[in-house]
Amino acid sequence: MGFRRSLSVALAVGVGAIVPLAGAAGHTHRGSSWASYPYAGVPNARPKATTGVFPNISAAGGDTQPNAWTRELRDALIVAGDQPVENPSPAIGSKPAIKLFSFLDDGTQVPTTITGDSTSGYQLGPFATHTSPDKMVYLVLSGQHGADAAYDYGTHFLFVAHEWPSIGFGGNGNPASAGIRGTIMRVNLDADFAHRVTIVADRDADGNALPGFDGITWDPFRKKLLASPEERSPNGGVWSFNADGSDPRNEGAYFGASSYEGMQIAPDGSMIIAEDDGGGKGVANPNAKAPMDYVYRWVPNDRSFLAGGGRLEALQVLADDGTPIAPRGATRSNGANNDPVITDAGLRSLHSYGRTFAARWVTCQVVPAGGMPAPYDANTACYNAFATPFRRPENAVYRPGTHFQEIWFSDTGDTDRRSEENANGGYGSIFRFVMTDSAAGTGSFNLVFLGDQNHSGFDNVAWWDKDHVVFEEDAGNTLHTQTGHFDSMWMFDANADYGVTGNKPLRLLAAGRDPIAALSQTLGKYGLSDDENELTGITVSDGDPSPDGLLGAKSPHPFHGGWHVFYTLQHGQGNLYEVEPNPWAQGS
Repeated sequence: MGFRRSLSVALAVGVGAIVPLAGAAGHTHRGSSWASYPYAGVPNARPKATTGVFPNISAAGGDTQPNAWTRELRDALIVAGDQPVENPSPAIGSKPAIKLFSFLDDGTQVPTTITGDSTSGYQLGPFATHTSPDKMVYLVLSGQHGADAAYDYGTHFLFVAHEWPSIGFGGNGNPASAGIRGTIMRVNLDADFAHRVTIVADRDADGNALPGFDGITWDPFRKKLLASPEERSPNGGVWSFNADGSDPRNEGAYFGASSYEGMQIAPDGSMIIAEDDGGGKGVANPNAKAPMDYVYRWVPNDRSFLAGGGRLEALQVLADDGTPIAPRGATRSNGANNDPVITDAGLRSLHSYGRTFAARWVTCQVVPAGGMPAPYDANTACYNAFATPFRRPENAVYRPGTHFQEIWFSDTGDTDRRSEENANGGYGSIFRFVMTDSAAGTGSFNLVFLGDQNHSGFDNVAWWDKDHVVFEEDAGNTLHTQTGHFDSMWMFDANADYGVTGNKPLRLLAAGRDPIAALSQTLGKYGLSDDENELTGITVSDGDPSPDGLLGAKSPHPFHGGWHVFYTLQHGQGNLYEVEPNPWAQGS
C-alpha cells in the first residue's frame, strides 16, 4: 500500500518520541487522481440465502455472498483474521491463548468434526472463538517497537479494539467467563508479514485478562489510547493505555462505568461518548425496547491532567413547553413498566422530520480531583439528571468545519421488523445536535434520517468529507432473516433534507457473508451464532496524532494527502481492509 519508510526517517525524528511526522500529510495514495464524486452506488443489498449449507444442521446459516462496492471503489485486504500475531499471548487461567488476529486459540477457524445424526441433527465443531475486531485508530507515530528489537516497525499504525462473542460463548462450549479476552492490537502497516500484527495490550496491571473493547480513540493531550468495553456498570467505562500498551488503567473513577462505545475528543479535551446497551421490551409492545441509553460528554478541568477531575454530562432534549424529554420507569428487563417509555409522546416527537428542539448538556456527576472513590454508575447518574434516553446511540462524531459545535450520532433501534415502534425510530435514526452557545452547552436538536426496513440499525460512522458522512448498518440476525438481506454502508449528504420524498442515501457497499460467517449460525454451541459479516470499525483519517488531527478538526480528503479509509468485518473471518479508488472505473 505504499506505506514503507526508511529507518533514517524514524531516527531523524527521534526514537521513542510520539510525534507527528512531516510525511503524514504528504503521503499520497495510488489512484489519487480519480475524482471522489459522483459515486454510482450499489442498487441493492446482498440477499441472505436461507438454504442450509449442510443437511439437518440445526439453524443452518445459509450460503455465502460476496461484498458489492460501488464501481468507483474497491477494498484491499490489510490483515486477515487468521493472521498470526508476532507475540502470541499465553492463556490466562481458563481464558484461551491468543495467536491470531481475530480468533482465540480454543479451536480451529474451520470446524473439523461433525457430531449428531440425521434424526436429531448435526453439529459442527470445535470452532475457535471470534474476538471481533471493531473500531480502530489510524496514527502516524515514530519510535514504536515490538517483539523484535532489531526490526524497524515503521511509522504508520492501526490500533484495533477487539470485542468478544456477542452471545457470550467461549470456544468449545465454554461459558462466557472462560472465553472472554479483550485486546488492543497494533497493525504495523509498514511491516512485513511476520511483524504485521502486534498485541499491545491484553491484560491489566495485575496480569488479569482485559475486558472486550468496542470503542477506541486517541487522546492527543495526554498521549493515551482510550478504549471502551461495552459492559454495564460496574465493569464498563473507559480504559487508558500508552501507545505501547503500558500503564493500563480503568478510568471509571472519572468517566463513570456504563456500556460505552464510540468516543470522540474535542480541542478543549472534552469527549462525547455513546452508550449501547438497550432497554427491556414491553408487554403491550413485546417487540419494542425501551430507550434507556444516553449520549454523554466528559468535560475535564484540565485536558492534560485527568486527575484534575471534571464532570460527566448527558444530552437533554426539551419539549415545546421547556420540560425535559426524559420518561421515567424503564428497566433493562422485559415488563409492562417499559410500555409507557416505549410509547412516550416526547420520544416519539424526536423522530419527526421538520421539527427542531432546544437541547443542552446537563451535569450528571461532578468528579473531584483524584476521582471518585470507585467507578460510578453513569447511566443511573444521568437518569437522575433527567437526560434524554435513546435506542442504543452507538457512535457520535463531530462534523468537520463546524469548530466542534455540530454532533451527529446514530441510534441503532430495535432491529426487528415486528417492533411496534418502527414508525417512531424502531428501525434506527440519525440525529444532529448543534451547539449555539458553547459556554452554556445549549443548542438545537433535530432528526436527520428516520430508518426504515431498507435503511436500519445504524452503528459506526465516519465523515467522508465535510459534507458527506458514512453510516454502517448493524441490523443483526433477526432483521436479516426477516428482510432477506444483509447490511449496507450508506453515504448521506449533510445538506440534504431526507424528509423530502425521494431523497435517499447512497449505498457505497452492500455487505455479503464469508464462509466462516455462513457456518457461524450453526455453531452456537461452540462459538458465535452471528450469521453475518458485521460492517464495523470504519475510520477516515490522515493519522495526525497531534491535537490538529482530532477527527472533526480537518475536512477529510479520502485517498489524497495522506487520508485513508479503513474498515473491518466482524463475526466471520474477521478481516481488516483499506478502501481505495478502483482504477478500472477510470477506463484505464
